Amino acid sequence: MKLLIRGKNVRPSKVIRDPYPNPNGVAVDPYSELVVVTDVNRKSILMYDRLACSVRGEVVKPKRHIIGSTETFLGFLAGVALDPDRGDIYVVNNDIEDSVPVFNYEDDANARPKRVLLVPHRAWGVAISEKEVAVSIETFGVVFYPREASGCPEPSRSIFGPNSGMADPHGIILDEEREELIVANHGNYNPEGNNYSGENSTRLLGSSPVKISGNYLFPSISTYRISADGDVPPTRKIAGPSTNLSWPMGIALNKRSNEIVVANNGDDSIVFFDREDEGDVTPKRTIRGALTGLRRPVSVQVDEKNDELWVANFDDHTVLVFNLTDEGNVPPKRVIRTAPQGAPNVGFANPMAATYDTRRNEWIIGNCVTQPRILIFNPSSQGVASPSRLIDGGRSKLTRTVHGIAYNPRTDEVIVAAPMAAAILIFDAEKWGESRPKRIIQGPDTALVFPHVANVDVEREEILVGDQGRGGVLVFSMSASGNVKPSRSILGPNTRLDYVTGVGAVTEEDLIVVASTDMGRAPNAKTGIFMYNRSSNGDVKPVREITGPNTGIKSYPWTLAVHRGHIFVAVSNMNYLPCYDVNRCIPNRGLKGSPWVAEGFIGVWSLRDNGDVPPRLKINGPLSEIGAPTSLALNPNDGEVLVGDSIKNGCYVFRVIDFLREL
Repeated sequence: MKLLIRGKNVRPSKVIRDPYPNPNGVAVDPYSELVVVTDVNRKSILMYDRLACSVRGEVVKPKRHIIGSTETFLGFLAGVALDPDRGDIYVVNNDIEDSVPVFNYEDDANARPKRVLLVPHRAWGVAISEKEVAVSIETFGVVFYPREASGCPEPSRSIFGPNSGMADPHGIILDEEREELIVANHGNYNPEGNNYSGENSTRLLGSSPVKISGNYLFPSISTYRISADGDVPPTRKIAGPSTNLSWPMGIALNKRSNEIVVANNGDDSIVFFDREDEGDVTPKRTIRGALTGLRRPVSVQVDEKNDELWVANFDDHTVLVFNLTDEGNVPPKRVIRTAPQGAPNVGFANPMAATYDTRRNEWIIGNCVTQPRILIFNPSSQGVASPSRLIDGGRSKLTRTVHGIAYNPRTDEVIVAAPMAAAILIFDAEKWGESRPKRIIQGPDTALVFPHVANVDVEREEILVGDQGRGGVLVFSMSASGNVKPSRSILGPNTRLDYVTGVGAVTEEDLIVVASTDMGRAPNAKTGIFMYNRSSNGDVKPVREITGPNTGIKSYPWTLAVHRGHIFVAVSNMNYLPCYDVNRCIPNRGLKGSPWVAEGFIGVWSLRDNGDVPPRLKINGPLSEIGAPTSLALNPNDGEVLVGDSIKNGCYVFRVIDFLREL
């Protein structure tokens, strides 16, 4: 086959992308009559007058709008907190930027933050006291910094560890009057996340045994002394089936009624507990029902001055206002809309995984940030399109960091990696909604540490798992369930693997193909594409590798797919390196340029390629709209490739059947 590089600066045939802001956090300053909303979709901060309202379903124009850009340092935003005395806005970047930028009430448009505090990866909630800033990190716990901290300092203290009960923490409250910290936990627990960097650290377990495995705990609301430090147990904990907690997100405190208010995301409700409650207690009251307009609420804020409760909806482009004493199926008193009433909600917040259901002819797309979910789209979907179906909610056991999904046509199953619980989830493809997995691979014998991607070898009836905490590939039986050992693995310095981001099997060539990035954790590791015999086991050398400057792969070759003797790879080339390593920060590492400066592309190589070779086909350029592609799936029926892009927060479909004929 003749070796040619063919650059294709082509327009996508279809684009699935939501042009409207999607609320993810809300905070109110009743004395300044200001409401601040974080937008996870378009990566921005919106500011409204407190009494702003959509009267006839129209969009409410914000009074100020700080947009996402390389100047503002805004990305996939989550929590927000306000400092009324200083007029400061603290927002949390949940992904990539790994930071808490601080803005002023009067900032607008392309304003630069007054300071930026770098924090561990997967930050979600933020709370401030007179002296400290507290930030929840979904992987392990809560970190604290001095109030005016900036750059990449060491946290002044942290709360995490097996005794703390921290398990995928989200919303947090600092109550200085009662000297308490209150935390909402989803319940996903992975002991290997118990350091500041998680799977991004220099520690690589390789073939070392796992003493404690991931687990699913009850969602909980836990309370600690405000001065707590280290692996300390909570002073009180609300957890159990009677609580109805399901993916508790943002939380707030009503000091007048002594209530903890919870955005109960998985149940489309707001639940209230007495702050002295403990154990498996029923909520004191609940707001839930069709009239409420609650659709996957992510944030709550109490305004005691005006007796109002504010709620940000992930799934409806809305911010809702209730009376503080409301209960039951009651309509909101005001609604702020960021999209016209009835506009579809695409629901993307970093679409970092994709595959194709060849039986039903549908795209299956995984959502990584804020709202873990699997979305189903028809191949004809484009523009602002709602998914036809989805897997979502607490019963699904999905966790944040949905980076790897696969469809198994033989068993009609969807396979999903759940790294925050060190698990592989297998769903019946016929069952959707808040569906429970049909099987779960999880436990110390599985050797799973931080499973990032999964795929299936149909002919050998095997599940292939790329585990970033292991730095290699683990192989399980297609019917595996529970605490089972892998049948074999590809691990060790000879493999050249480190941060595994893609894996696939090729029946006709008897190969396993793996994408990996050299993070400096493994000796002999390289960045590129590696091919092994399908029966490989242990510390084996690749039979072929595609690495080197001519490949154009600089960092993060994410998802891969194989079709007609060719490897399709989403190469993000993202300028991203976490600023924390194990339990320390690396000064200035996270401040070198914008992480969103990327020269990403879709590269296509032959399975016969070896060495420092350029792609035979390269899709990129201004017309393609590709920035940092991180997911990829092939529709063999129509000759299309779908690409999920983290910068654009959308999916782009290219018709490649004509290109394939050229190869």
